[in-house]
Amino acid sequence: MSYIPEQVIDEIRTRADIVEIISDYMQIKQNGQNFKGLCPFHPEKTPSFTVSPAKQIYHCFGCGEGGNVFKFIMVQESISFVETVEKLAYRFNISLPKDESSQSFPGERSLTQKIEGLNKKAADYFSQNLVNNSKSNEALEYLISRDISDETIKTYQLGWAAQSWRNLKDYFVKSHKTPHIDLDKAGLIKKKEKAGPDHKDDIYYDRFRARIIFPLKDVRGRILGFAGRIIVKSDQEAKYLNSPETEIYKKGDQVFGLNLAKESIRKENRVFIFEGYFDQIRAHQAGIKNTVATCGTALTPKQVSLLKNYTKNIVLVFDSDQAGQNAAEKGYKALAEQGLNIALIKLPEGDDPDSFIQKQGPQSFLDLADQAKPFWEYFIRKTVSDVGTIVPGKKRAIVEKLAPFLSGLNNHIERSEAVKLLSEVLVIDDKTLLGELKKTVESRKPFLGKAEPSRKEEVKYPEEYYLVHLIGNNSVLAQKILDRVELEEINDPKYQGIIQAFQRQSKSGLSLEPAQIIELIDDEEERKVLTLIGVSQLTFENPEESALDCLRKIKSRHLEKKIKELRRQRNEAEKQGQTERSRQLQQLVKEMKSSLNQVAVSF
Repeated sequence: MSYIPEQVIDEIRTRADIVEIISDYMQIKQNGQNFKGLCPFHPEKTPSFTVSPAKQIYHCFGCGEGGNVFKFIMVQESISFVETVEKLAYRFNISLPKDESSQSFPGERSLTQKIEGLNKKAADYFSQNLVNNSKSNEALEYLISRDISDETIKTYQLGWAAQSWRNLKDYFVKSHKTPHIDLDKAGLIKKKEKAGPDHKDDIYYDRFRARIIFPLKDVRGRILGFAGRIIVKSDQEAKYLNSPETEIYKKGDQVFGLNLAKESIRKENRVFIFEGYFDQIRAHQAGIKNTVATCGTALTPKQVSLLKNYTKNIVLVFDSDQAGQNAAEKGYKALAEQGLNIALIKLPEGDDPDSFIQKQGPQSFLDLADQAKPFWEYFIRKTVSDVGTIVPGKKRAIVEKLAPFLSGLNNHIERSEAVKLLSEVLVIDDKTLLGELKKTVESRKPFLGKAEPSRKEEVKYPEEYYLVHLIGNNSVLAQKILDRVELEEINDPKYQGIIQAFQRQSKSGLSLEPAQIIELIDDEEERKVLTLIGVSQLTFENPEESALDCLRKIKSRHLEKKIKELRRQRNEAEKQGQTERSRQLQQLVKEMKSSLNQVAVSF
């Protein structure tokens, strides 16, 4: 913090409303004085992530994560504090001193920023290659053949990596003096496994060659990496090639197109999930904006957590072939674990979303979407269909195969409907078998892993909890409490650290707002406790008397602890035959017991 003037950080903190900022990343709804939503930091089905506009902090009652507006962005975007300050300063048009923001942070202006800058330049280079290079005619012709418009090319920043082995590398070295090592860390070039000592300049080569380039962006539009697609079939090369994992690109963390789709997903309150880049691009170009693609991976918990920030209603639209069906089933498991509503569109044989929308038009796709069935219905019918002819002996086997799946359904109504459908499809008239099925399903035997833990019973908090609440919420009482509480009297190190931070801030004459105190606390557990207290809504009939009562109990507890220790020492002295020391310790015990009966605190 010494690099940036405190008044600048204060101005940014004041301007950057935490509800507004967090709403850019996830869906939160007002709940009394606070806002609530599904936590972006852990899987959950019931919202426990709480944002306090009054305190400008957040806390998740499920996993304990908490912080202020700076911390939220740092965690969400995996960037440093300084980068977060710069990002918010830019957003709110707040000037940062030049020497502070760009020259004084050699350590803070991290590899993350370097790679981000290199990716932006690389995207511009690939884009220019596509539209302004006569050698890229084949790439443009390919996109035109797929009916991709100029506007779409511009929107997605589609590009072209030429066949050459070193075009991109040479461009960066000559035009930007970029070291090879930085390009390698960004995943833009690769190093030869074997290279002679006389060929130092030739040991690196471009990762992407003869491929259409898709920039891979996060929800904020930052370019994290790239995907490249060949346009000529090859047995030697994979159709798609992605950037390797880097400081900022982690495979399975993002979904393609979310930066363009997020507002439409919120508005429509559902999202279509595709497999391929061109599927998503086709839908967006056709006006179906609430769509994303899985970036060539099976759906991961992180991708699901990202999507549930915008809607709980998911429609899977995968290819009609076996691979597409397998991907849909894997995707269902990841989605169901986080309690989302999942439907599935089954496309005609031989079609993928791209070809279907191109041939039939967007309205036909939306008509199919309106007929989308719950995933459980699709899965039951498919499982039964896969068996072939249903003979009596096969019915029990099908029931046993499907029972764990049905048990994992989210709610009682879904489970009842699913059991009803299965009994109709199998024409189960065996009352015993039907009874077994219902019993098994209603027992909720685990299918998707561990169930979400039930809410804990009401916790009895220590007196320090209430003191911290009063300090952070009552400016009149805060100084009186801080003047009278002694750190050595606090048993729990977490509360000791929090109160010490308040005392330091108070002595400096600065604000005691929890959103500012958080920045003085390094210990993660202490921050979690402070944000928990900050978002909790407590009322006191008489705040001053409550504070005095807490202080008396803390002091009494501290004295009792000291008395206990003195008694232990006295007994030890007796065992050792140290009569005089034992007598002295007994006298101290007597004096402390007298003090204990006369504990008094007043303001």
